[in-house]
Formats: sequence, C-alpha cells, structure tokens
Amino acid sequence: MTESIGQNIKRLRTERNLTQEELAEQIGVTYQAVSKWEMEAIPDIENMVKLGRYFDCSLDYLMKDEIDTDNDQDTNNHNMDRK
Repeated sequence: MTESIGQNIKRLRTERNLTQEELAEQIGVTYQAVSKWEMEAIPDIENMVKLGRYFDCSLDYLMKDEIDTDNDQDTNNHNMDRK
C-alpha cells in the first residue's frame, strides 16, 4: 500500500514518538502547519526540505505515492501512444 505525503509525515513523526507540537518546534513551523500536512495539505518546498533533513530521508521518499502515481500515469500514456 502506498502512502500520501501526509501519511508519510505522520508515520515518520509517530515512529519517533513526537507530537505535532514537538515536530513543529524542531523544524520551525506551527503545530497547525504539521496538522494540515498530515491532513493532506502539501508543504511548500522549503518545509519539504526541512522535513527531509529532520527525518533524514529524501524528498522522493516523502512524496513516494505522488511520484508512483505520476509514473504510472506516464507509463499508461506512453503505452496508449504505442497502440
């Protein structure tokens, strides 16, 4: 099962036993921002970089579901063009 950015952020946060407030403090945002991200708002690129650095993961990893979805669509479109 693939996860969304929000699900990835929440999973990484809970694996480290952090509250939304604690994560927010660590990366310099409000807890409301973390809550919105976990509810499927997409962080801006600056905050994505902060999250990647804090969790020591790539942006690709944080965005995995979106990347997979885009690649699947591109593959499907490419295959349609071949027919």
